[in-house]
Amino acid sequence: MKLTERLGKEWIFFDGGMGTILQEHGLKAGELPETWNLSHPDEIIALNRSYFEAGCDVVNTNTFGANALKYPDNLQEIVQAAVSHAKTARQQAGREDAYIALDIGPTGKLLQPMGDLPFERAVELFGETIRIGAAAGADLVLIETMSDSYEAKAAVLAAKENCDLPVLVTLIFDEKGKLLTGGTVDSTVAMLEGLRVDALGVNCGLGPKQMHPIIERLTQVSSLPIIVNPNAGLPRSENGKTVFVIPLFLKISFTFGINPTVSPQEFLPQIVCVFGSNRSVIYLSYIYAAVQLTPQTIHQRRVVFQPVLICVKIMLQILRQAVFV
Repeated sequence: MKLTERLGKEWIFFDGGMGTILQEHGLKAGELPETWNLSHPDEIIALNRSYFEAGCDVVNTNTFGANALKYPDNLQEIVQAAVSHAKTARQQAGREDAYIALDIGPTGKLLQPMGDLPFERAVELFGETIRIGAAAGADLVLIETMSDSYEAKAAVLAAKENCDLPVLVTLIFDEKGKLLTGGTVDSTVAMLEGLRVDALGVNCGLGPKQMHPIIERLTQVSSLPIIVNPNAGLPRSENGKTVFVIPLFLKISFTFGINPTVSPQEFLPQIVCVFGSNRSVIYLSYIYAAVQLTPQTIHQRRVVFQPVLICVKIMLQILRQAVFV
């Protein structure tokens, strides 16, 4: 079934982090994650597969920073490999019902007049990556972590001009509901709906609790399905390592006043109570699947993680039964 036929009608579960997991597996400071598509293909396939096996419906390619500015000589090779690895992982996991998202992040430069990157050049950069990824077999384009509405517009136009895939967009707002360049939830929604994206929302930047008012405003002003991909809480440093600490059930409930100690059966009415009156579907981000359940960690600590995996699968089964109004 096409993703567009499911949007707004059921829970859609996204995957979690890529770079943070690769750091645990040896990615060095300053090393570009996308280079692992070529140098560590088995690691990328295993990470993608762990998300599929955990139950994610949408798994991202390792292409967040893939553009011609960073990879002037081998962009095509890197993007093609990323999509190929995701397709291999999906096949190995037996998840042909799931989708591969071509992950498109910011260029890393500010657009004119605030920066030195011309708008037309940004469209070209995004377009080149999208053409390669679409031809390689991606199922959708996920434009994420955008803090500038102008750059988000460039990415959407590039997607519309270079493929016929569904286009989803998530942005980073601060706790006051503002983008880095000053855009508001209302103005950003108006722009993205005018560009006819298929779904929009927020990701990264803030933890679930901090995103709550932003999500509420999104559901008030947008007629599109809403994507919510928060961090697993806010990061903190422990023994020189960045960790995200959030109780298990709060990872699902976004800490919206839902009791984290309830059973999965008791949890469903609470989350329906929170979201049941919203006309837009809230998509839960599967923010911790690979963090806790990569094949390597399961193999090393199977006794610890197997109960978590079982709980995760139960939560997925229950949440998929929710009826939206």
